[in-house]
Amino acid sequence: MVLGTLASKVSSQGLSASGLGNLLSSELPSLRSILPAGLSIPGLTGMASNVTSRVSDAAAHVRSEVPSTMPKWLWPVAIIALLLIALIWFANRNSSSVKNAVNTAATTASNAASQASTAAANAGSSLGAFVKASIPGGTDLNIPENGMESKLLAFIQDPNPRPAAIFGSSLTA
Repeated sequence: MVLGTLASKVSSQGLSASGLGNLLSSELPSLRSILPAGLSIPGLTGMASNVTSRVSDAAAHVRSEVPSTMPKWLWPVAIIALLLIALIWFANRNSSSVKNAVNTAATTASNAASQASTAAANAGSSLGAFVKASIPGGTDLNIPENGMESKLLAFIQDPNPRPAAIFGSSLTA
C-alpha cells in the first residue's frame, strides 16, 4: 500500500530519484509526530538524506556506464522522412470533392446562361415585329409593335389619354 502510494506520487509529479528522496525527507516530521512518545527508529533522522545521495549517485553511475543505443542523427532523419511522407500524401490525395464542386459550379453557370438566353429570345419574340413610327418633328422611329415605346407613342398621340389603360391602374387621373 505504501509502495503504491509512492508510485502514484512519482508518476503524477514526474519525480526523479532525488525528487523522491526530497519528498520522503519532507514527510519525516509528520512521520515522527505519528510515532508514540519515547519510540524512535534508529537511523530515521539521517536515513532520508543518506538514501537520497546514494540513489542519486547510483543513477549518475548508471547513466555514465550505459551508452546511448540510438545515434543522435536518427531523430532529425526520422522527422525529415515523416515530413516527406506527409508532403507526398498531400500532393497525391484524392481531390474528387474539389473536382465535383468545380463541375457543379460550371454546370450551374451553364444552365443559368442557357435560361437567360431562352428568356431573352422569348422576350424579343413577344415584342412583335419592328414598325416605323413618326413622332412630332418629323423623326421616324423603328420600334417594336408590342413594346413600351409603341404604348407611349399611342398615349402621346391619343386626344383623350387614359394613363391607367396604358401604364396600369396605379396611375389614375
